[in-house]
Amino acid sequence: MNTHESLGNKIFEQATLVEVIEMSIFVLFRVEIKEGKEEEYRKLSAEILKHAKEQKGLISMERAKSILKERTYVSIHEWESEEAIEKWAKHPRHQEAMRIGRGELFSWYSVKRMVELPQKGGELF
Repeated sequence: MNTHESLGNKIFEQATLVEVIEMSIFVLFRVEIKEGKEEEYRKLSAEILKHAKEQKGLISMERAKSILKERTYVSIHEWESEEAIEKWAKHPRHQEAMRIGRGELFSWYSVKRMVELPQKGGELF
């Protein structure tokens, strides 16, 4: 086997490994609530949580209040796939909650998606 064939085989082996590894997708939601709207936000969040728990593909959901910034919260959602995230984003009650949040409750917000890179033996891939 020449060097070119050997390199080709290694690339194929790595590509095959990547195809079979499952990766979680994380959604990081940061929000600052308008002054005087925290109770309303907590009630809406509790209601939305009931619907979120029913979503296929949701692995975990965590929420914390910022230590440094008043009225600021961080939520981390772990999902099995982009398709599951998109389905949740289009859920009618979630759509309504987003509209209420943007229009009435949030001073600002940001949403970021991150992919967990699998590790093998302490090294990436």
